[in-house]
Amino acid sequence: MDGAALADAYLKGIEVLSGEEGRASEIPAWALVLRSPFRFSETATSWLGGLPKAPDGFSWPRHANGAPLHFLAQIDLASLTPEPTTGARPSGLPMSGAILLFGCPTPAIYVYESSEISTASTVAPPDDLRSLREQGFWIDSKTFKYWPVDPVVYLDADGQKPDIFAEPLDDPADWIVNWGIAALEAEILINAMKAEVGGMAHRRKLKKFKDLGGVAGAANEPVRKLVYRHELVAKHAPEFMSELEAWHKTAKSNQPTDPIDQNALQKIVAKRRSLTSKAGGYSLEVKSPQDLWDRIVRDHRKLTEFGDVSGVPSAYRPIVDAVITEWRGHKLFGRMMYPVDGHRIWDIGPDKSLGIDDFEPRVEPADLRGYDCLLNIHSDPLVGTASDYETDLSIWCLRDRMANGQFRHGQFLRPNTG
Repeated sequence: MDGAALADAYLKGIEVLSGEEGRASEIPAWALVLRSPFRFSETATSWLGGLPKAPDGFSWPRHANGAPLHFLAQIDLASLTPEPTTGARPSGLPMSGAILLFGCPTPAIYVYESSEISTASTVAPPDDLRSLREQGFWIDSKTFKYWPVDPVVYLDADGQKPDIFAEPLDDPADWIVNWGIAALEAEILINAMKAEVGGMAHRRKLKKFKDLGGVAGAANEPVRKLVYRHELVAKHAPEFMSELEAWHKTAKSNQPTDPIDQNALQKIVAKRRSLTSKAGGYSLEVKSPQDLWDRIVRDHRKLTEFGDVSGVPSAYRPIVDAVITEWRGHKLFGRMMYPVDGHRIWDIGPDKSLGIDDFEPRVEPADLRGYDCLLNIHSDPLVGTASDYETDLSIWCLRDRMANGQFRHGQFLRPNTG
């Protein structure tokens, strides 16, 4: 069998193992939307990370090798409203109560009626629960970060971002809504431009190197393009900086929380786009909301560590709200993209730990025939699920058993990024 045939056979095998043949084309799902930290004072009945609330007599689940599992999520079942176009709701779950989900390296699932959960109390983790860093994550604690979530129902056809999460931040007018945000955005761009102009001496050295014939043949072209591009930036930088600094001064002269003058905003945006065109496509336009978010969390570390917004200026609330409550890939039920690279299997014995025994998890395809996804938690630094390898953590159960309310057994997967 030649290479192409082997590749085709491999991909066919992956397609079979993905279980797509028996899976519905559209599956009701509930996006687990992270709650804005400005609303943390509200009572939370669903959350990711932290600790579970369980009835008296609850025993913390353990793997077959004796190692305690890690708590992933607790979801209020009454919040799972029916999908409006189909009227569908998980048939195997009670109309109220809670579902508790654990994992790493195997799943454990507990479903409680409302009468049971009404007397529930917070359960402390066992003393021998391993650090999450020993499980390959980037945090040293034993539990994922607590973050309240609000389930939002939708019909999932492809496992991707649902239409209910539109792109609200494409137009600067959608998110530069007050003078405080305008001032911060201008400051970030001014600093970036100063750094760019400050690097022109290096570009001049590149030009001199090129003029002396230091790079031969086709390899010269990238250098020539780079130098030309930055010469254009240098040429138009004074005009741009003058416009931008005047805009920054105007923004700083207003109250941070006051609504911005949208006419003035549109004028400066148009000016930046014109200068971007003159500068050979080098972006002198509006920075992205993510750029502002990165700056905010750099200055306010407690925001991402503990959801603490006490030190965050109130003018920045629209950015914080928008970034945190956007689609982050966390959901209950729904469809999932099956990774061709397989899944990383973390089956660590209680006597092993990463960094001490140099444990290397194996990678192999998962057999999902007859299974549907119950829970998916995306790699997310706000929840502490970011790692070197995976894009997601997910629990899969046999769909026939789930329909009959049988959730105690399934597969815990950590899709491998390659």
